[in-house]
Amino acid sequence: GYLCFINRYWLINFLLVMIGLCLGSLGNKHGLQELNFTFGQEWLEQGLIMPMIVIVAFVIPNLWTETGRIGNVRQLSIPSNTLALNLYLLVKTRWAILRGSLVGCISGLIPGIGTSVSSNMSWSIEKSMKSSALQQLVSAESANNSAMISSLVPLILFGIPILASEGLILEIMESHGEAVGIMWFTGLYEESIFSRLQIFSFFALIISAVMYVIATYFAIAITKTAASIPPYCFKFLLPIIMVTFFVIKGYVEYQLISTLFTVVLCVPIMSWAIRKKINTLPLIFSALLAPILFEKGSVVLALFTNIW
Repeated sequence: GYLCFINRYWLINFLLVMIGLCLGSLGNKHGLQELNFTFGQEWLEQGLIMPMIVIVAFVIPNLWTETGRIGNVRQLSIPSNTLALNLYLLVKTRWAILRGSLVGCISGLIPGIGTSVSSNMSWSIEKSMKSSALQQLVSAESANNSAMISSLVPLILFGIPILASEGLILEIMESHGEAVGIMWFTGLYEESIFSRLQIFSFFALIISAVMYVIATYFAIAITKTAASIPPYCFKFLLPIIMVTFFVIKGYVEYQLISTLFTVVLCVPIMSWAIRKKINTLPLIFSALLAPILFEKGSVVLALFTNIW
């Protein structure tokens, strides 16, 4: 339901969610043997190639609709001082920051998703509101940052990881005899008067500051480089390179027929999205969630059947 209302096209979003669930369910066992959705085809047992779905049904349509778009460029009287400029932009984009933070707080609590979907979802909402490019960027980054924080809440409170990286942290800590939870994080560190959560937050702040400087430097360099690249490279050469890479990857790691079948299914979606300028993020999001939803649903159905 959350995906259907990321913009005003809720009926189209609902259709995309249904298509994504169908694509994500093909070839997955979902916990019950009779729900394979392989239709007797061995090459479907591994499911469709998810990276290929993302590339063909989401990345390429966005490259085509966004590349070469002519915007209205106007001069703004903004402060020349760097600090004053940052404060000016902070005030100017305050509502976009708030919207992105709210989106990230909610989507960051969804298991196994990470921050990339939060950023794309927030960007999609800003785009549907016809916000400026700056507001779209700021909102997406705000969603990314808030999702990183909210995804830690289950781990800190209950010791439950919802991301693979958090699972690795939990495994390492439990292997050393540490019971992770709110009591562990609020307890005082043996050699300090500060709690573990305070120490953890301090080091996280330092790492974030260092990564901010590094990321800003590379972002500026990449932006300058990308601005000099002709638009046809993004519309033609880049998609060809990406599709070729994943076809080769699919031939090596999967069966080639499943890779090609994924492309065949996604090409009509890609063509429709480019022609109508539709954001296919709900399709990608639901396709990623489909195996989890069907597996949990099959377990609930089995329990319900046994009870009755």
